[in-house]
Amino acid sequence: LVLIMVLIVSQTACAETTASGRFSDVSTSSPYYKAVSYCAEKGIVSGTGNGKFSPDVITDRGMFVTMFLRMTGDDGNRAEGEELMTFADVPPDMYCAVYITSAVRQKILYGSDENHMLPDKAVTTQDAACMIYRYYQSKAFDDDRTALNALKDKDEVADYAAKACAWAVNMKILDVSD
Repeated sequence: LVLIMVLIVSQTACAETTASGRFSDVSTSSPYYKAVSYCAEKGIVSGTGNGKFSPDVITDRGMFVTMFLRMTGDDGNRAEGEELMTFADVPPDMYCAVYITSAVRQKILYGSDENHMLPDKAVTTQDAACMIYRYYQSKAFDDDRTALNALKDKDEVADYAAKACAWAVNMKILDVSD
């Protein structure tokens, strides 16, 4: 999913990008090199440390919400006097804590309960679609769920995610090609 997110960002941004060469594990011949470089230059991704991007690492909920909110321009800053929300599984110094707080306040992200946001849990396609959908929910959307038929894993889409996944297919956010 991290590569999907990077590719989404790069497709919505300008086509030309200057390759940064900042990640030793992203070859210039990689099909996602320009997208990763663009996202790094824009501050959407910063890698996993030691000059690595780790393109094969499974994207977790903390990573996804951080990248997504950075892409939208949300830097996670709180209003003066507004405290960082605390959750049992999100220490205040965790890299994604400010973004999780922002996403929860905007009703983009929900956890397993009020005190657990599951930042280290792999983000599923339907969870990502729900977060993106909730963010863009104010945009007009035809609630035509026939778009779900295009998904390879359509039988695995939970009821709570059906509307968001259909929206993501219609908006061409979810790639349904082989």
